[in-house]
Amino acid sequence: MIKDLVKNKVNKKSKKINTLKLNRSLKDKFSVDKFIKNNKKLFLFFIGFFLIFSIIVFSCLFLLRKQEQKVGQKRTPLASDLAPSSSPSASTSRLVKEATKEAVVAAPEKNNQKISRKLPIIMYHYVENILNSSDTLRQKLNIPPAIFENELKNLKENGYQTYFVREVPEIINDRMLFSPKGVILSFDDGYEDFYADVFPLLKRYQTKATLYVIYNFIDRPGYLSASQIRELIASGLVEIGSHTLDHIDLRNAPDSVAKREIFESKQRLENKFGIKVKTFAYPFGTYNSETLNLVKESGYTAAVSTIPGTYHSNEKLFYLHRLRPGIFYNHDMVKVLEEYKY
Repeated sequence: MIKDLVKNKVNKKSKKINTLKLNRSLKDKFSVDKFIKNNKKLFLFFIGFFLIFSIIVFSCLFLLRKQEQKVGQKRTPLASDLAPSSSPSASTSRLVKEATKEAVVAAPEKNNQKISRKLPIIMYHYVENILNSSDTLRQKLNIPPAIFENELKNLKENGYQTYFVREVPEIINDRMLFSPKGVILSFDDGYEDFYADVFPLLKRYQTKATLYVIYNFIDRPGYLSASQIRELIASGLVEIGSHTLDHIDLRNAPDSVAKREIFESKQRLENKFGIKVKTFAYPFGTYNSETLNLVKESGYTAAVSTIPGTYHSNEKLFYLHRLRPGIFYNHDMVKVLEEYKY
């Protein structure tokens, strides 16, 4: 009997302890629920803060990664005063070396607007033996035929291939085969020495060239005649491009005048010679946004500027860069082209 009394007492005590534990658990539960209920706004604030903080962190990491991909990339300078003079001088070579040392060329990207191709376009004017020593302007723009022939030899011996300016869009967009050793020879204004001195050398070395003709100067003294231009076209070695009707500064011309110079020079060349004129050269190398848009609207596929450089992309098709021939004077032409870095 004593044993049963002890047992009952122990059971009662055990029940009491379990009841106290249950009550404490329920009390704790209700306390937490009560805390959350009473501090709901604060709780939501902390959740929102955590989400916003996470978004900011991930955005910063993403932008940082994009920035790292652009490190070292610089846009080719668009300063015409960087263009070396075509007159022979030691300072010309130093200018090119200094510019190319600091320039960095961006690697091609998937965006077609950004894909760059190195294809030097050389800008010639006169190629003749000048008899009048007082004609300083002609001397500055001139390359003697003997030097020009040496340049063609140098290119040929080193496996260089020549292209037309009209082929640049095809090359950039991988629509035609292209040699890494490529170069374009362009000639502005349409002087008669092109037929007398340049054309025979183009035929001798089977070299292509793009000739920019001023339409209203055809058949004038000192300029090409219509019959000579037809012979150039028939050879298959010369692309004819437009250099306006009258060689005016388009940047300062009224819109109506600029439009006429750009549109009608193309139409008249095509009608007169039965060809498609696809490229354009800005007189004096000057243009503005309105001029550039007019060139695009008129149906040209590319245009050349006087900005120095050798890399081209779709976004620069209407102000392609060119090199003045003076930078090759007393230097190995191929070596200069290979060392040119932008």
